[in-house]
Amino acid sequence: MNGISTDTNKAPYDTPFALRAHRTRSTGLGLLLLAGLSWIYVAVLLFTPYSAGDYSNHCDPQALSDREHVYEECEAKRDWPKLMGFLTVAFPLGIVGVGLYVSGSTRLQLREYVVETPKRAEQPSE
Repeated sequence: MNGISTDTNKAPYDTPFALRAHRTRSTGLGLLLLAGLSWIYVAVLLFTPYSAGDYSNHCDPQALSDREHVYEECEAKRDWPKLMGFLTVAFPLGIVGVGLYVSGSTRLQLREYVVETPKRAEQPSE
């Protein structure tokens, strides 16, 4: 035939095609989770107050602090390049995760359509 199995005894998820689609979607979801955790980590570091140095200097959150009145210990404890590095890694992870998740979901929907189409064609029309 045309290479598509129309065996109606198999569930649509038992084929290698569907198993790869599930794996692709799960990988995408995992990457999205990793990217989301990175964004949450950066948000916590940017918006929570902290202490630095031997004398427990109170440091304002970096996103809300006045840059002119920052202790050197506070600036050294949470530096911007480290935070931007996390966002630089999280952004491509999120993009690849979305692509893999959408690709896997589309494959699964396509497989279900291919399996159900012959069943609908066999039913008598009213």
